[in-house]
Amino acid sequence: MNEVLNRIPNIKHTGSGMFFLMAGPCVVEDADMLKTVAETACRITERLRIPYIFKASYRKANRSRLDSFSGIGDEKALKLLADIRRLNRRLSPKGLCLLPIRFLAGQALLYLYRPAELRRDLRDARVSELLRQAGYEDESCARCVARLACRFRESGEFPHEVGLFLSYPPEDVKGFIAHRANDFKCAGLWKVYGNEEKARSLFAKYKKCTEIYCTLWQSGLKLEQLAVAV
Repeated sequence: MNEVLNRIPNIKHTGSGMFFLMAGPCVVEDADMLKTVAETACRITERLRIPYIFKASYRKANRSRLDSFSGIGDEKALKLLADIRRLNRRLSPKGLCLLPIRFLAGQALLYLYRPAELRRDLRDARVSELLRQAGYEDESCARCVARLACRFRESGEFPHEVGLFLSYPPEDVKGFIAHRANDFKCAGLWKVYGNEEKARSLFAKYKKCTEIYCTLWQSGLKLEQLAVAV
């Protein structure tokens, strides 16, 4: 079995002596469900050193009822799986994940984040309380991201708690909600209700970083060259 696994790229722990696992959802339903299942399975198999392949059917024909859900469409599902796989291969080594949050006519809202840093942010008691107030029942990273995607689909506007997923200071997110986006001290990438001096310093750093990366992108550098591991 190890000889077969070693021929497949990107499989870890082939020499651990553990059984080989191929698992995933029965059928592709949406992007956030795929990401939640994949991230949870990868975390468990990484901890237990189990060789793992993620799988999901793009079309399910063996349903007990004719009107049962069988997929989102062959072409769309196959493209979604291919895109997730390709981007994970390029970004995962840098500790990054890219997740489609919402699709509109001719547009897609994407969330690029570092799971390790998001897990750190979610451990903050102030963040936990704000998410609880917004209806988040589970504090795990994957489930919080999946819930955020659902919140985007439920409303045409950005959920107020989205700043917590972008490492905005919790006091600024809390102030934004409490003051209904009014009475802020200053505004840049977000509206500031807490430490104004620190926020202005961060705005300046982000602006400089954006200028540098835009220049590098325009010079022809690839995505994996621009992404850094931290």
